[in-house]
Amino acid sequence: ILAPLRDVTFFSIAEINQALAPLLKAYNDRPFQELEGSRHSQYETLDKPALNPLPSTRYSFAQWKTAKAGIDYHVTFEKHHYSIPHQYLKKTIELRVTQSTIECFYNGQRIAIHPRAYKPGHTTTHEHMPSNHRAYAQWTPERLKKWALATGPYTQTLIEELISLHKIPEQSFRSCLGILRLGERYGAQRLEDAAQRGLALGAIRYRNIESILKNNLDKQPLPSSDHEIKAAPRPHHDNVRGSAYYH
Repeated sequence: ILAPLRDVTFFSIAEINQALAPLLKAYNDRPFQELEGSRHSQYETLDKPALNPLPSTRYSFAQWKTAKAGIDYHVTFEKHHYSIPHQYLKKTIELRVTQSTIECFYNGQRIAIHPRAYKPGHTTTHEHMPSNHRAYAQWTPERLKKWALATGPYTQTLIEELISLHKIPEQSFRSCLGILRLGERYGAQRLEDAAQRGLALGAIRYRNIESILKNNLDKQPLPSSDHEIKAAPRPHHDNVRGSAYYH
């Protein structure tokens, strides 16, 4: 059917299709030389009755990628982190990526599926967490910070910094709760003083704060330079003028 068009110049795909349509119909309707019927009649008789309905959902183009699961049982695609069952951490995972979903496969078996996200962050399924992380699922960073603020601003700042050390906030909850419960044993004021000292020393983990309280270091005066520490210190930036600028 291309021979009649060999000397024709086309300027778009639509023009080509329009020219091919009648030639294709004539070709399919042309009788066979040694058999009865034509290509079109064979299609109507044999092929068409055997066709199945089209799928209810449109075909989605997918690309495949591989990713190494981190110790936080998440895989990363385009700066977004998706959880997989924790027993697959450190494994190489195959990702089937479509416009709307991320499917995670290991050894040909699908182990997780998530809606695709288009901005950096984390998507975590509760069931993918190990049991010690799920135990703290009823807690949120906001709830912990609110409890910490009830003790004092230094305690709140310490909890905020401790949470920020972890990609997955739930991984910090055990330490946060342990620190906050030290206030029940030693009292709110001592915990607040211990938090101030911990922030001054850069020692903000549970074992650090517990050691400060156990050894009564919270009752000792801070070095003079440490007295200037604020509960929420202003971050250093070249465009922020210090007090010396005004003298």
